[in-house]
Amino acid sequence: MSSKGAYIPRDSISECQCPYCSEELKGIRGILVNESQIKGMLESGCEDLALSVPMVARLFGINDEFTYELVNRGLLLSDKEKPLTIRQYHLIDFQKRFVILSKLAKVVGVSSRTLIFYVKAREVYAIDSNMGKLRQRLYWRRELIVLPFVRDFLLDGLDWDHSRL
Repeated sequence: MSSKGAYIPRDSISECQCPYCSEELKGIRGILVNESQIKGMLESGCEDLALSVPMVARLFGINDEFTYELVNRGLLLSDKEKPLTIRQYHLIDFQKRFVILSKLAKVVGVSSRTLIFYVKAREVYAIDSNMGKLRQRLYWRRELIVLPFVRDFLLDGLDWDHSRL
């Protein structure tokens, strides 16, 4: 069976106890890690923990392309020796510095469009306004945290789903 296009049922991934489960897929594509294993690695406090871009995308609840875009533009830092490997401290740093508008809108309970109008009316602009468009709206946390409507959500870190991390 060719590794290209091979399908592994989601149930087999979630029941997997070790990260190497697939005998059908070869190489890196055969490595399967379920979400609880990633959470366990993050909770263990291992400073050498290194995650791939797709793993980070899954943890953040965003798509792979946006995650690659964040890495390529230097917004989400990666390992210098392995450019597409993100360390745990880079994830924490990113969460402390940035807000993804769609995630904030979800916890605030308004549409992204409404939230964009709200922040724009207060002269707070997305990071991509001076660096070229990003797939999603990304803001500096320090600029949004002063806005009364979203301050409490940001101070409590509710814009990030910490249950995934």
